[in-house]
Amino acid sequence: MAGPKTTEKPARGGPVRGSAAQRQQDEQTTQVIAGIRALSRAVLDDTKSEAEQRVALALEAARNLRREAELQAQQIAAETLAEAEMEAAHLRQRRLANARLEAQRVLLTRREELIDEVFTRARERLGELRQAPDYKQVVLALVRDGVAKLGEPPEATVRLSASDAGLLTEADLAALAADWRGRVKLSLGTAAEISGGAVIEAGGGHREYDNSFEHRLAELRAALRAEVYQLLQGAA
Repeated sequence: MAGPKTTEKPARGGPVRGSAAQRQQDEQTTQVIAGIRALSRAVLDDTKSEAEQRVALALEAARNLRREAELQAQQIAAETLAEAEMEAAHLRQRRLANARLEAQRVLLTRREELIDEVFTRARERLGELRQAPDYKQVVLALVRDGVAKLGEPPEATVRLSASDAGLLTEADLAALAADWRGRVKLSLGTAAEISGGAVIEAGGGHREYDNSFEHRLAELRAALRAEVYQLLQGAA
């Protein structure tokens, strides 16, 4: 009976060296590994280069964004400053306009105050004039002026204030009418609501010339208002 068949096993740690085929296989393996390493390095180099390019592009984009942001910030600051300056200019103009309006209002107020003072004194003086000895001649002169302003009508009525009743008589009016050599006839009418002077009516009351103290003062007031205003502006 034959004994058990034994087979020699190679030692652990790698293939058995020594055969040409084995050496060729080892060389091929080494070359493959070297090729893999070279390919890996190339891939790594390409990847690194691409990554660097991407980083560079990202940095450039960031720098561009920062520059754009700075430009926008400068533009916004300039626009804000311009708007602020414009608003300040408008505010100054409004304040100046308001100051001018206020000065104008003060001038107008002062003008009216002065005119009121002047006419208050004028009315007082006219009241004193009624007590003067020549007041009758003053009224006759006002009547003559009124008749002339009405165009010397054939007939005219003279109205005096109630306080001047009896100041003129029909004889006084006839003597005055004689100046027109009979072309004008004068007569006394009812009392007028005036403080002094005379109101002359013609054409049956359809035409009238107010030569009262109040009316003469009112006519003077408009002219005096302009004179006082110019005086105040010159003093301002």
